Amino acid sequence: MMTIFAIPKRRYTGITSIRTIIFLCSLMIAGCHTSKARKVILVTSHVDLKSYVHSAVGANGHRETQVFFPLLQIYDALGNLVYVGHDSRQNSKALEGLADGTDKMAPVTGASSLTQVINETPAFSSEGTTIAHTNRPTIISVFLEDCHACSIQEEALDKTQEHLQDQGINLLIVRVSKSS
Repeated sequence: MMTIFAIPKRRYTGITSIRTIIFLCSLMIAGCHTSKARKVILVTSHVDLKSYVHSAVGANGHRETQVFFPLLQIYDALGNLVYVGHDSRQNSKALEGLADGTDKMAPVTGASSLTQVINETPAFSSEGTTIAHTNRPTIISVFLEDCHACSIQEEALDKTQEHLQDQGINLLIVRVSKSS
């Protein structure tokens, strides 16, 4: 015995399905385009203290340059420095305060641009051109191994890293070791 089911015919069923498929495909294409546009750069570099100090002296041009840890630098999408700090608790607050982005932050007068800093920092030489031309806010965070104050900033960065990347903020992390 054979059972036959009657499927009611609907007018425009084929056209609706085609429109639906085209609409879904366009959403997929737009979705893929959006995810590519949100791609951020995350670079973690390990350097020894001697190399780090040498690059800081070279960048500054003064032999009496002082180096502080931790260091947090925040650059806006135009590459202007909008925050610099060495106090881990203030740096932690600055990281948490980036929920609104860098648009409301004023540039630090007389500071080097992101492009200049990247060009003067050997740790970022391979990604430098890419980073400098992303037109995205960028954070440079420097930690010294076995540094309690650095660990406070590092924990804050760990907590906020995913959110910062979701906002399209590049992260450049330098871990400085005491041994060479």
